[in-house]
Amino acid sequence: MKISKIILSAATTIAITLTLTACGENTSSVSTSSSSTKSSSSEEAQASDFKYKFKEELGGIEITEYKGKKEVVNIPAKIDGKNITSIGEDAFVGCVGVTNVIIPNGVTTIGKFAFNNLELKSVTIPDSVTKIGENAFIFCSRLTSVALPDSVTEIGKDAFSGCMAAITYKGKTYSPDNYGALYEAING
Repeated sequence: MKISKIILSAATTIAITLTLTACGENTSSVSTSSSSTKSSSSEEAQASDFKYKFKEELGGIEITEYKGKKEVVNIPAKIDGKNITSIGEDAFVGCVGVTNVIIPNGVTTIGKFAFNNLELKSVTIPDSVTKIGENAFIFCSRLTSVALPDSVTEIGKDAFSGCMAAITYKGKTYSPDNYGALYEAING
């Protein structure tokens, strides 16, 4: 078990090192102690912090990239008067410094690798989410706990691989050692 944690820690460190951009910026220019990079959880991110597109099949906006510099990202429920219904594939990849994400009610899908290898300490997943893509939170090793809503009916392979979080789903808690049982409980 100790060797697995050491290997996981080394892999995470290497992956972070390889991800030298913070949402399009060099990490040396991003200061996490600066007040300009911090946000309270009650302040929503602005539309200009995101790249997005309308997806007719989802009936709303899909976030395709986060370009902001906030530690706490409170994703707005609407952009341009349209509901946000999806966090797209790779949407937050490379966003060094993002530690907390609040996903708004109305989002139904979290795409593949959406929050891959972030320094996430917490994520709020609303009751509207039904699908979490494969590797969505892979290597988010700082997550300590995640509450999945009962509405989740599909979860991709290795969605939480490399995490150390206790994941609660339908009243049962799953540790990293039994994430396989979590995927089976959700996918059937």
